[in-house]
Amino acid sequence: MLQGRTDPVRQSCRGDVGLGWERYVRFDKYCLRPSEVNSLTGDASKAAVELGWKPKTFLPELASLMFDEDLGTVLAQPVEQ
Repeated sequence: MLQGRTDPVRQSCRGDVGLGWERYVRFDKYCLRPSEVNSLTGDASKAAVELGWKPKTFLPELASLMFDEDLGTVLAQPVEQ
């Protein structure tokens, strides 16, 4: 669902765990669409009017929730020796 605001993906990457996301995320020009645009912002006003819907979670928070869930899954696995 659209959120009506623009959040850069790089800004949403968590850097507070000391991993340095730049070491793990790479940009591959092969994955670019021919008509790539610099900014995409969706308009959620129709959902707000017709459904009474408003976004509760935005990209930075969503990325953080997903990271925390994945980290919890990894930490819950036994360490092989």
